[in-house]
Amino acid sequence: MMDVEKDMMLSMILLKHQFDYIYADRVRPCGVTFVQAIYMKTINDSEGVITMSKLAMLFGVTRARVTTVLKGVRDAGHLVEEPIDGRTIALSLSPSGKEVVKHFDRIVQDDQGKIIGQLTNEEFEVFKKVISKASEYLKTNYLD
Repeated sequence: MMDVEKDMMLSMILLKHQFDYIYADRVRPCGVTFVQAIYMKTINDSEGVITMSKLAMLFGVTRARVTTVLKGVRDAGHLVEEPIDGRTIALSLSPSGKEVVKHFDRIVQDDQGKIIGQLTNEEFEVFKKVISKASEYLKTNYLD
């Protein structure tokens, strides 16, 4: 068993891989990967226009990576692309893409409720602070 206090970052990376594995099986019936489902949720939940460049910035990846991830989403008919100008394309989801996001949301919300249900209010507040600070540190030091 890993010493979480000693190996906090390793524990977080392991947790991320566990999420990848668990959710991959749970979204596969929708014809998308876990990463594609996350990108689709981000597109669906965005306010205003979202583009490949904006997604790349949000996820800290290249536009080429976004294009690769979204290829399967587009091929499955879940992605709508509307040219804004000669170089910029607005992204949105088709009705079938919105259904995938609804399925993904139900899975995530169910698990989130079960995990949070095991925490006291104080533990939950500490958890939110830890996640927020870790996220901010990573964004500031590696994604900006």
